Amino acid sequence: MAEKNLSLSDQDNQARMGEEYPRIPGYLWTSYGVLMKPDFVARQYDPEYVAHYDRLGKNAGIKMSGNRNETLLRLLRPRAWPGQPAAGAGGAPRALKLLDYGCGNGAFLQYIRRWQEYAWPVTGYDISGYPLAVDGVRTLREEAAVRAEEWDVVTFFDSLEHVHQINEVIGGLRTKWVMISLPWCHARALGAAWFAGWKHRKPEEHKWHFDAIGLTRFMARHQYQCLFMGNPEDEIRTPGDELPNILTGVFEKRTPPVQ
Repeated sequence: MAEKNLSLSDQDNQARMGEEYPRIPGYLWTSYGVLMKPDFVARQYDPEYVAHYDRLGKNAGIKMSGNRNETLLRLLRPRAWPGQPAAGAGGAPRALKLLDYGCGNGAFLQYIRRWQEYAWPVTGYDISGYPLAVDGVRTLREEAAVRAEEWDVVTFFDSLEHVHQINEVIGGLRTKWVMISLPWCHARALGAAWFAGWKHRKPEEHKWHFDAIGLTRFMARHQYQCLFMGNPEDEIRTPGDELPNILTGVFEKRTPPVQ
């Protein structure tokens, strides 16, 4: 496939930001610094697909969900319940309404229901056409249903990079906090040769590739400020090299100033 140049608008944005982006054959850089595959065709996420990844992560499922829950609570405790101690000490704080977008087999939702100290009410949304079999978990089948409700927290675990229209999805959310975990792409710094051999490239599955700068800028476009950026999941999802493997960010919706 021939190399595709950046659009003029993207080149202008880079000039204003004083940055240079490597050319990646078959991919484009957005004006906010996210690498995308323009001819991406969304695949069908059927039970066989989810079962494959379920088998790969079977042994680490509870540990992974615990890692994500710990990161989320550490960031939200002082914001959602200022001055409130942990659950069971002086009364339980207000439960937060959580949606897991791209919930797959529902592992994180199951963890929240069974193990989290607060046992938040949880809902799952996935584009696959089969229901979750998790007690106490509500499942949404339509994107419009996601936009119709208000949430306290929306999570995207290994899902945002698959979403075809990410601006519409993030822009349509009615939530205070967003948590995102996805593969950490180092193509900005290491170029096309590194990207060609990257295990998370997966052109048939991943349309978008983020690093910390790109994810922060993308969320800022939708009025979310970054509370945390790091790679806590690397404790479990061990990188094959010395580079950070999984990027995790937690974001808070900015409150518009009073006129």
